Amino acid sequence: SYCYQWRDFADSWHISKQIKQLGQCMSQDCEQSLESGGEVTPGCRFLDENGFCYAYGSAQLWCAKNTGSQYCRDGGSDWGKPPLGSADPDADQTGWTPGTFPL
Repeated sequence: SYCYQWRDFADSWHISKQIKQLGQCMSQDCEQSLESGGEVTPGCRFLDENGFCYAYGSAQLWCAKNTGSQYCRDGGSDWGKPPLGSADPDADQTGWTPGTFPL
C-alpha cells in the first residue's frame, strides 16, 4: 500500500518523492472510503497511528469488534457503511474526511 510505503520509507526519500507518495496514499484512502461496505470491501472507519486507513478489510473489521483498542483510531460511525458503521449503505459517500499529514 502507498501509505505503508510512505510510513516505512519516507524519511529516506527526497521531499519530492515524499509528496508524490503521500498524494498516492491519500488517493488510496479516499477510494477506500467509497467502498460499498460488507465483509469484502468494508471501507475506512478506523485509522492507524499515522492517520491512514487500515488498508485491509480484515483490519477494519477487527477494529469494529475491538473499538477500545489503542490501535484503532475511530473516525466515527458515519465514516463506515455496515458492518463498520452507520452510514447509509445506498449513499455514494460516507462522512469520511481526508487527514492532514506532516512532511
